[in-house]
Amino acid sequence: MLDGRWLWLWRAWEALQPSRPYITPGMSGILLPLPWPWAVIEDYAERTGCGEGERAMLHDVLRALEAVQLKHDREEAKRAMEKSGE
Repeated sequence: MLDGRWLWLWRAWEALQPSRPYITPGMSGILLPLPWPWAVIEDYAERTGCGEGERAMLHDVLRALEAVQLKHDREEAKRAMEKSGE
């Protein structure tokens, strides 16, 4: 269970998912997520009234979560491409 103090960060993660850019490497048909542009996170922080400290934490936490997700998604895509022979 997520500690209520950090729930706002999880809500930000979820709220920003539709704003995530994706690429399709080659003709694989596999979508790989890219990091959010800085401005997307900054806009969210502005709209939700984050103070300077919260804003910095938002960027840091989202980037850390992104790094894990991007690594996982790339590994999954690599396995899928190897399986399909691309």
